[in-house]
Amino acid sequence: MNWKYIHHYLPLNPIKQPEDYAAGTIISSIECNTDNGCKFSLKLQGSKNRIDVIIATGLYEEREKTSVFINHAIEHMLTVLKLDYSPDADVAWSDDGFMSMVARSDNENQLFDPFKTVNPPPINEFDLNNINMLFAETVDPKQADVLALLAESIVPNVPNHYKFLSLYRAMELLTPNIKLREAILDKYQEDFVTINTGAIPLFRKAIPAIRDRCAHGRLDKKLSRQPERGDKNYPIVGIGYNHNVNLYALLTLFRRVVADTIKDEFGTNITANPKADKRPVESPPPLNPGGWLQFR
Repeated sequence: MNWKYIHHYLPLNPIKQPEDYAAGTIISSIECNTDNGCKFSLKLQGSKNRIDVIIATGLYEEREKTSVFINHAIEHMLTVLKLDYSPDADVAWSDDGFMSMVARSDNENQLFDPFKTVNPPPINEFDLNNINMLFAETVDPKQADVLALLAESIVPNVPNHYKFLSLYRAMELLTPNIKLREAILDKYQEDFVTINTGAIPLFRKAIPAIRDRCAHGRLDKKLSRQPERGDKNYPIVGIGYNHNVNLYALLTLFRRVVADTIKDEFGTNITANPKADKRPVESPPPLNPGGWLQFR
């Protein structure tokens, strides 16, 4: 079947009951043009007292052309809701980005229907032995500080540029010597070249350059114009759709680098990425662990 529209739904937290969504309506709709000649609409579903869902709707046949613009629009709407609706406004997150549920239809104004679009969350399995062993193995402050930075990098709703900075700081603590740090990064060069990170081909050179863009968007004073989204000097901010660095894949690799370095330094085998296998326990614990918008 050929559908006319594709809808991207982002329900705001806390998740409501199905009947609450069914009682809502489209309370706002903004029509957006894109630089490549496409159009999409950004809607809010809810009631006069509550906003429940952000909805982005475009033509199904233009879905590949509009995807990056829709991501920009969703991210910006979430920013505006935090500023002008509620500081607690947030969406469901998954790993390094927000969770978007997709539906196709011939109805341009199709509402979010959790019966059709939401799958039940997986059962959260855990291993108490791993938890207790990891606590005991890493209670020393030198290791605990590095693990705190690694843990911050896997919190879903921490923006990706902050995740990157956390990992960068962890590597600084693990390897204060820059030459040693570069030598470690060189070991992962083959993995790095498979990631689209822009114009810098060497992992050890790209990491500090991306750090600068994440921290403050260091700009060349000789530039004749201010950089725009996608330029190599544009600051990396937000969820990560406003630049040409593939932060999603880069974060996965950088976490592995940090985890491997922790293992080499302290002998602790830690799971670095949320979807990785459980950490194997390798050593016993110590006895005393202490209108129309032009969207770009």
